[in-house]
Amino acid sequence: MENEGQYRYQRIDLATDAIRIVRLLKGHQEDPIRCELFQALLHQVDGLPYEALSYCWGDSLRAYQVFVNEREKYVKQNLYMALLALRQPHQDRLLWIDAICIDQDNHKEKGHQVGQMRQIYENAEQVLIWLGPSSYGIDSLLDFVRRWDFETRQRPEAHIAKGWIDSWIKLTADETGPYKEALTAGPRHSLQEMLNRPWFRRVWILQEVASAKRATILCGSNAISSRGFSLLPFLLEVELDSHTEAVLDILPGYRRKETWWGERQDLETLLLKFGTSEATDDRDKIYALLGIASDACASSTLLPDYTVSLELAICHTISFLLFHEAYDPSARPLPEDMDFATFLHILPQLSYYILGWALQQPDDVTAAAIVPKVGDINILFITAQSPLSWIISSSASFHRTLCAMMERDDLDVLLGDQALMQSVKQDRPEIFKLLVQHPSAASSGLTMSDAETFLEYAAASADRASFGRIVSILTSPNPASVMLESAINRAIHEQRSYVHTQIDKWLFDYLKSLQGRIAIESLDADTDTLFETLATLHNQYHHAPRNYLAVVLLIWKHKVKGDSLSFERIEPIALDEHEQRPLPSTPIVVRVLINGKEPPEPEEISPCSDSPPSDFVDLPDEVTWC
Repeated sequence: MENEGQYRYQRIDLATDAIRIVRLLKGHQEDPIRCELFQALLHQVDGLPYEALSYCWGDSLRAYQVFVNEREKYVKQNLYMALLALRQPHQDRLLWIDAICIDQDNHKEKGHQVGQMRQIYENAEQVLIWLGPSSYGIDSLLDFVRRWDFETRQRPEAHIAKGWIDSWIKLTADETGPYKEALTAGPRHSLQEMLNRPWFRRVWILQEVASAKRATILCGSNAISSRGFSLLPFLLEVELDSHTEAVLDILPGYRRKETWWGERQDLETLLLKFGTSEATDDRDKIYALLGIASDACASSTLLPDYTVSLELAICHTISFLLFHEAYDPSARPLPEDMDFATFLHILPQLSYYILGWALQQPDDVTAAAIVPKVGDINILFITAQSPLSWIISSSASFHRTLCAMMERDDLDVLLGDQALMQSVKQDRPEIFKLLVQHPSAASSGLTMSDAETFLEYAAASADRASFGRIVSILTSPNPASVMLESAINRAIHEQRSYVHTQIDKWLFDYLKSLQGRIAIESLDADTDTLFETLATLHNQYHHAPRNYLAVVLLIWKHKVKGDSLSFERIEPIALDEHEQRPLPSTPIVVRVLINGKEPPEPEEISPCSDSPPSDFVDLPDEVTWC
């Protein structure tokens, strides 16, 4: 049964910005600690000059009795010592202290109050930082620091860091002065002792001091300004670990503007800086940073919620960091079995980790959403495979993810494990068709051997679009002409790879891709390179006869056999008077000699049953073979 003499919290209205303020009643050292607790609204505390305490709870099992509204309440040793140091003999003191002002057994209230923590510390007259009891060495150091603080404030440069540094140099320059002892190893050791206090490792102090307008460091009966304290490690040449240095950077003082804090305060940065802080509840390592994170405090997407598990709290955090959205496992699942140490470990590469996790699930929705967030989409990180390589080798469908990858300009389908070739080897025509359209497929990394393989695979898959794309790449500016000739030769020569009823369509696609690609001014009767001849016809006349494909097939048939080919143009009668070239309606007369002899009349072949593109001008009605 609950002791009727113990203090019982009255509920506060969680729909408002209500808080509690504790009045520490005046008293002497031997008197019991007596307090009064009352409620206030944050937006009405301007006329309420309270101070906010920042301290470390400590792990002492011993509890100390204090009286709140004449009822008993028990607090831990470190808070009890702080209350003794803060109590004044002749005047009450208004304070905000989390262990007293928040009902720690009420999770909803705790979440509500944590969400207001930043405003609580911002509105305080000052933040009192309790480091614990002092020692002889600390007393000596802080006695000198108080003198330095006093003298510096008399200087006109007291508003800048240089004024404080110059004042320190002046005080320590006189070798016979009483403060020369500050340069000895003793003060350095004493400062290090203070910096090693548990307060510097506690996660909740971060929001408390980062939100403070002004702060005072308390150690035993000593009190010094945080402005000078944050400069002491530099002045005494004390080496700091990264965590302690980051804490000093956010103290009220000159370091705030001159360090990383003045540039970036988003949640990811704070987690990376302070993720190793200590807390009794790992959820606090996230929630304690929300109020000072520039992105989180401006959004209601991620809020402290002690009704969810740590694993779900991590999922909510990941969803916020990656998507700035509330976590919805039914729409976009995330790994729900992660502990905080793992989360902290993967945080620098969070997008890569979640992408790898989604691909291995498999989860196309989450993977597709992550793709735009990844820094380098070609990096090898899933069992030494790139994300694209993993998808090609997977039996699962990743259509959304592939489409998202195709939107990435930095995707390289020819790099490393060469995804384009992998899609051929693993017979993934639907993926090959997507990848061959990506700009990186046209890079200088495309070799003749690979091009031949891709053309043959496109033909075998009855994929006209991919076939045309590969030919277009090979006929782009500055190709090796032998590459195109060899690749097309191989593809057409391997007739088993073709759907024979569509051979005219394939070649028609090829001819379209040649139009305007290669400029040759005149026909050479001694030239037996098919590609130059075709380009000549296109560039000189801008049109091709309807049975042009019959000519192509005839030429290829004999070229593959090794026959000697030559071409002669018979000038038409009607010429353009200005450009001296055949008029568009004039029939084209071309003489083709095979082994020095005229071939038989070719069979008429219609280029394609499809409608030609709008930029492909209609062709002359006839061609005469001689």
